[in-house]
Amino acid sequence: METNRIKHKNREVLKRHNKYFKFLKFMMRFYFKKHYQLKAREITKLRKGGPYLMLMNHLVAPDPLAMLFMVNKPVYFVGTELLYNLGLPSKIISHGVNIIAKSKSVSDSGTIKKILRIAKEGGNIGITPEGNITYDGNTSNINESIGKLAKVINLDILIFNNSGMYLANPRWATQKRKGPSNIKLVKTITKEELKSLSSDETYQIIKKHLQHNELKHDEKRVKYIGNKRAEGLERLIFFCPRCSYIAMYSKDNNLKCRHCNYTYYYDEYGFVKNEDHIYTHAELERFVISKYVKWLNFQGGDFLIKDFGFALENLPKKRKKLGKCAILMSENGINVSFKNNQVFYTYQDLIGIAIQGKNKILIYPKSGMKLIIKFDDYVSPYKYLITYQFYVNNRTDDLSKYGLF
Repeated sequence: METNRIKHKNREVLKRHNKYFKFLKFMMRFYFKKHYQLKAREITKLRKGGPYLMLMNHLVAPDPLAMLFMVNKPVYFVGTELLYNLGLPSKIISHGVNIIAKSKSVSDSGTIKKILRIAKEGGNIGITPEGNITYDGNTSNINESIGKLAKVINLDILIFNNSGMYLANPRWATQKRKGPSNIKLVKTITKEELKSLSSDETYQIIKKHLQHNELKHDEKRVKYIGNKRAEGLERLIFFCPRCSYIAMYSKDNNLKCRHCNYTYYYDEYGFVKNEDHIYTHAELERFVISKYVKWLNFQGGDFLIKDFGFALENLPKKRKKLGKCAILMSENGINVSFKNNQVFYTYQDLIGIAIQGKNKILIYPKSGMKLIIKFDDYVSPYKYLITYQFYVNNRTDDLSKYGLF
């Protein structure tokens, strides 16, 4: 009897998860219909199969949950470790859906071990291989380790392509829009097919079918209706390509430079226009980052980014409020100063910097405090990530080194 109790206690896949799954699936159907006009149905042919490794591109924070609609059994999602330090909500999440926690931008062997246990017990695994929500509407970098992981998990693979949600709620935006979204099953790889594929071949297939561009010049355009469509765009487009100042600001449907008044207009289809060109978000982002990197290379020791925010220490079980702070970034590192003390990190001290949500950065040091800095609505966390990448990559002008990874 004692042995059975121990076995049950150590299991990852539990009967109660079915009840939570059905309730969550019911509630999220209304949520996605209201906010994203999503029409998704369970795929009948998947009812008798499984368990599956379910993969999808990542456009908005809640979109992994849309994979729930595709199957009739619980899906165990790989999610950020931050879901585990929210107090009572974290306990409910852990009890009901058993999220597989992973640190942002940090490799985690514990995550892999838990995935393997769930797969062995017959649970569906849900992963967004980008790890990061797209900032510009294009699929972000997909680490080649997903090919190795898929081989190790050894489940039938379902690859879904998610479209429309980014244009309804861009990561940088302060306001949502109304417009359609869709999810399609675009590729299946059976366990038998997986046996004949190498890790790299598996990775290439996954990468190919997860590629997605929310905006294309040559496709039929769909309106995403909303007010103040450009507000928050300076989070992504923080640098003026004309006068080379970090001085962009948004108002209503326009993005402007405070220094030279250079203006972009954001239309109802999601394109960004000026007098010379029509850009997708990704095109404009790459153009601006190329200008910013060239500009950074001409800056000396006086270069400085400074903003104000609110800092929290990211602990395993909770977040500890540290208070208001000023964050300063220079070629020497990052300084976070409080009323009575300060914390300084050289770039060599850090494992990495990541963006969380719309207006936060996470600072991961090799030792010491892990910090979450929450900025005001119109501050760009992206400029901190790009600047960090500039210095740790030896001031390279190779644009493939910049962006979300």
